[in-house]
Amino acid sequence: MTLEARIFVAGLGLLFLLIVLRSLRSHRIQFEYSLLWICLSVMLVLAAIFQKTADRVAAWVGIDYPPAFFFLVCLFVVLIMLFQLSIRLSVLSDRVQRLAQETAVRSALEAADSGNVDAAGTEDAGEARGSHRNDGGDR
Repeated sequence: MTLEARIFVAGLGLLFLLIVLRSLRSHRIQFEYSLLWICLSVMLVLAAIFQKTADRVAAWVGIDYPPAFFFLVCLFVVLIMLFQLSIRLSVLSDRVQRLAQETAVRSALEAADSGNVDAAGTEDAGEARGSHRNDGGDR
């Protein structure tokens, strides 16, 4: 990789690091998610700075074309991120479902306690009419 390309890649990594840190500071991203992005941008900068080490690691793994090793590592990091986000999505989906069920049960219990709902869950006609009646003596 030429010196200009290495500077460009390191600059992109630093720019991305600044964007992540700014998003973290303005609370647009949670700390636990920002750690992975910070690590990714630092790895990008380090790979640009220490290119010979990355080339040696690629040769040690058996990859003849070092940029292919870089893309393989990036793909692996993206897969880890997708897996982490899928786990988080599943947890949040279960939590939303549980909260919706708890809210429905709580609403049903409150309605039953107030006497406006009979055992079948429908409004009692007498209570409903009585609640809409004007008790101010306007007859």
